[in-house]
Amino acid sequence: MGAVLIAEGRHSAGAAGWVVRSVLTALEGAGGGEYLDLSRLDIHHCRFCRDHATPCVRDGRCALEDDLCVVLEKLRAADAAIFVTWVYIPDFCEKLRVVLDRLQRICRHPSNREICHGMPAMGVCIGGGASLCADLLSQQLAECGFDVCDVIPLGTRELHLKSDLLRDTAQRLGSRIVHG
Repeated sequence: MGAVLIAEGRHSAGAAGWVVRSVLTALEGAGGGEYLDLSRLDIHHCRFCRDHATPCVRDGRCALEDDLCVVLEKLRAADAAIFVTWVYIPDFCEKLRVVLDRLQRICRHPSNREICHGMPAMGVCIGGGASLCADLLSQQLAECGFDVCDVIPLGTRELHLKSDLLRDTAQRLGSRIVHG
């Protein structure tokens, strides 16, 4: 399949949209990428807070019936993952936080480790405080089991300065998809 690019698309006309289009263009030579817009999905907060008797820990499945299954399906089919988020003082967007928190719990079960364990991943954090957000996103992706290639902090005023870095990082990720 190539890569799955996961982002909250409410800001698709601005900087986040530019980042999504730039990354998808850079991945065209590596099987392309598919964009998954979290703002169109109905995803709920975890309700079990790491209780060891919960289905996610015990059975590797989430008890909540929502659109997280769409995210899991796309990740299972992908060779790499890209996460794009606006910075929300200083964290990443709420919907991505919910997805990664639940993914972290689900992927701890042996039957689900293949979902993201060792999968190449990159992240892009956009806005003021992007450096701190990038650190947080990098840690969260690593805890989920992703092989984090890079997380790029982008201030909205420096998009044009880092466009080459963004393209080159996405192309390196694409090269890993093609060449292993």
